[in-house]
Amino acid sequence: LGTWGRILYTLILSITIFLILWTYASVFSTTMTLIVPLTESDSFNFTTFVEDKHNNCTSYQIWIAIFFFFVATISCFDLTYQKQFQVFLLCYRVTFLLIMSIIVITCLYK
Repeated sequence: LGTWGRILYTLILSITIFLILWTYASVFSTTMTLIVPLTESDSFNFTTFVEDKHNNCTSYQIWIAIFFFFVATISCFDLTYQKQFQVFLLCYRVTFLLIMSIIVITCLYK
């Protein structure tokens, strides 16, 4: 690829990672604000939330800060600890996928 290819690849990869994290942060904060509003003024329905576009929404900003704290903390881990954490998350996902599959199968044949 050469020097320019390497620079272009690094730039595109950095932009992609930034946008993916931005998307995850937005989805996480929106979901957590709807499920667990941290202030009484943030107790609202989804329609109001979409129309308001996060104006005067302190829960959303708090959940963004919590997401940033965890992502920044995890990114500072040594790679050996990140591997252990990723293996833990993999086991967590597989376990809950199996639990959800069992629930769906039992509901289908009930």
